[in-house]
Amino acid sequence: VVADGVAGIASMVIENHGKEVPSLIGLENMGQIVLKMLHNALDAFTRLDLKAAINIHNEDKKVNRQYESILRELMTFMMEDQRNIGPILNEMWALRSLERIGDHASNIAEHVVYLVRGLDVRHQDSIEDYIEQVNEQ
Repeated sequence: VVADGVAGIASMVIENHGKEVPSLIGLENMGQIVLKMLHNALDAFTRLDLKAAINIHNEDKKVNRQYESILRELMTFMMEDQRNIGPILNEMWALRSLERIGDHASNIAEHVVYLVRGLDVRHQDSIEDYIEQVNEQ
């Protein structure tokens, strides 16, 4: 599934090559964060590292906020110059792929929590708070 997202991003880069589209530093920054999340998720899974898994889950929240911010920025660019709608739509698909890859990294982290503590944290806002609540019971 991650490979599908990467393939979609590569297609966007190829399709937009040579076209004048707004430069988005945020998109590149988000890509770096998601790449690090995925790497750390696989490392946390290998080491069954609960703390790293919690950090990845928290990073996913930041990625989701950044996704929404960049999406609004792209919509503004489309409204300002309608000639860029096609290339910007491609960037939106790539942005969505990055966000989904971040979600997959977070899913791996949630599985680590399950393997280490036996807790299903899939729908918890704060894994740390949830683990603390369970420990208090």
